[in-house]
Amino acid sequence: MNKRMVTEPQKKRKKIFKWTAAGILILITAISFAGVYLLKRGVTLERLNLRHATVSESFLVWNDKLELQLGRVSINQDEQGADNLSFQKLVARSVKTAVFVSRFVSKITIESIKIGDQTIKVDLTQQHDRSYLFDLQSETT
Repeated sequence: MNKRMVTEPQKKRKKIFKWTAAGILILITAISFAGVYLLKRGVTLERLNLRHATVSESFLVWNDKLELQLGRVSINQDEQGADNLSFQKLVARSVKTAVFVSRFVSKITIESIKIGDQTIKVDLTQQHDRSYLFDLQSETT
């Protein structure tokens, strides 16, 4: 008897594995195409509530890279929070985040970020292949 002979249950397992792997690959491909199709057309989000923030009127679209437009962002600060987000912290975090995000995004526009009594406007736009214009404006009410 040859040791290389495959038993009937092993054949069934291999066949099931092949069909399962093919099905998963087809599913992943279909989801990827659907995601690209949706991003090409653009995705609009009316309102998103997170733990300490509310984002209104968001729009995400894929041209050559992602373009993200946020309408109003309200950041709620609780009085007990030790890590209150100040303008200086926002600038520092924005610059660090912009370096990472610039790989995937060609444009980010935030019409207004409301933190306490400060309103901030942010624009990050890709000017050329590797240079960006980062504009951050603040006003106190």
